[in-house]
Amino acid sequence: AGAEGWQALRDKYGGLVKPDIIFFGEGLPKRFFDLANQDLPRCRMLIVIGTSLSVQPFAKLVSHVDDDCVRVLINRDAVGRRDPRIPVALARHLGTGSLEYANPATNERDVALLGSCDAQCRELAAAFGWTEDLDRLIAEYGAPTAPPLP
Repeated sequence: AGAEGWQALRDKYGGLVKPDIIFFGEGLPKRFFDLANQDLPRCRMLIVIGTSLSVQPFAKLVSHVDDDCVRVLINRDAVGRRDPRIPVALARHLGTGSLEYANPATNERDVALLGSCDAQCRELAAAFGWTEDLDRLIAEYGAPTAPPLP
């Protein structure tokens, strides 16, 4: 770890190693925007997992689905809520919080499953009858098993 770790990788591979991810502050590839523009308008359920919903352009993506798309936030913390003083159209345009799960008077499609993301994903899979599929995928890809539901 630290300087020793990256120096060992540099020496072993002849240069620095960068993972296949985008770091904060780096530009996103054109493919990201192409696929977002193709996929989001066709989305019937958008599942957002483990995020602060505060970094653009990702924070704005929840606003790029049709008005009848169900949006499910699975997160430890309650995030992405629209301030009720800001009109919905303005919140969407600004890319600020637009999720309505905390506003029963205006919410028609948003759900927040708060707590452990692993446990909430298991709960959602169980609600849809996908528990066996989820367990098979976890076993196949070697991911750690989330704790079972109580």
